[in-house]
Amino acid sequence: MNKPTIVVALCAILFVTQSSRASIMINEVLLEPSGPNVGQQFFELRGMPNQSLSDISLVVLIGEANGLGIVDQVFDLSAFNLGSNGLFLWRDTAAVLSPAPDPDTTVGTTTLPLGPPAFLANLSQTFLLVSGFSASPNDDLDNNDDGTLDSMPWDSVVDAIGLRENDGTPANEFAFGDQLGFEDFPVTGFDPDAIFRDCDGTWYASDINNNPGGPFEFDDNEFVDINLNSHTGSDFTDKSMTPGSANVCLIPEPATAALFMMGCVAMIRRRR
Repeated sequence: MNKPTIVVALCAILFVTQSSRASIMINEVLLEPSGPNVGQQFFELRGMPNQSLSDISLVVLIGEANGLGIVDQVFDLSAFNLGSNGLFLWRDTAAVLSPAPDPDTTVGTTTLPLGPPAFLANLSQTFLLVSGFSASPNDDLDNNDDGTLDSMPWDSVVDAIGLRENDGTPANEFAFGDQLGFEDFPVTGFDPDAIFRDCDGTWYASDINNNPGGPFEFDDNEFVDINLNSHTGSDFTDKSMTPGSANVCLIPEPATAALFMMGCVAMIRRRR
């Protein structure tokens, strides 16, 4: 067994240890791939096996200057639990997906609303996972359009991630994740088709070489982490999105694999 394989195996063990103690989080989002969108969009959550999503909603806030802070989409997830593997996958249709989701994943579907803006479009937007959401689509949470939320109609924010559109006018593009204690992508230099966390929780953004129904392969020419470091699919244990299955892991450089492996082992020991 080579070093990267050993590292991945050990860090998979570490991930299980960590995820058993983690709150629910946004894990993957496929926004607006090239070609037909219907049947291609999804979001995925992860947390503890069989964890209830009672009182949890996924909320999408617009970050465009002409719609700043408006509630674009609300997904009430109260009827669902995470699967026995700790994953929940929402899809816009029940069409065949390749590869198929893990059978232990809970899968929900909702018909897409008609735009504009299309659901999960390549716009400036923030994805919020909240409890106790009490607003409605089209409500304005930034009344004076200054990029700071004036209204927070929820009990708590469980997770958040923001994106800014790459349209050449960064002063007019906003995201709200950072001000809520989470993260926002800087302008990436392209408009990502997909965002995801790797198995240790780091955020990445990529365009997708769209293949309707999947697999949704990363575009090596437009692929960065949240610190804008460039990547390719070869840096990971898989070269595509993994809707409904465990996320990809970043493979360490060979020179650092042994140290990384030791670090994983040390972290596991500290958590016992």
